[in-house]
Amino acid sequence: MAVALGFHLGAAVELFMIKVYIKDTNFYEVAKKKEVQRRENPSDWQKFGEEVKRQIEERKAGREPISFEERNAQLLQAEKPKS
Repeated sequence: MAVALGFHLGAAVELFMIKVYIKDTNFYEVAKKKEVQRRENPSDWQKFGEEVKRQIEERKAGREPISFEERNAQLLQAEKPKS
């Protein structure tokens, strides 16, 4: 009985997300837009993951990894136009 009720409730929620439009959009349209934004602009978590990977690679190579702040300072220095 409880399984059937849960199944029907889940189906009703899914049907609502697909068929009900609020201000010319439904749940999946909003989800698609947010996914596109997420892929266009890497989040802080992705940057954090890349930083951790870089530090792990430096340790594997036998070098002491530099701090995140030092790395950012190096990148900013490299981006400055030389005049």
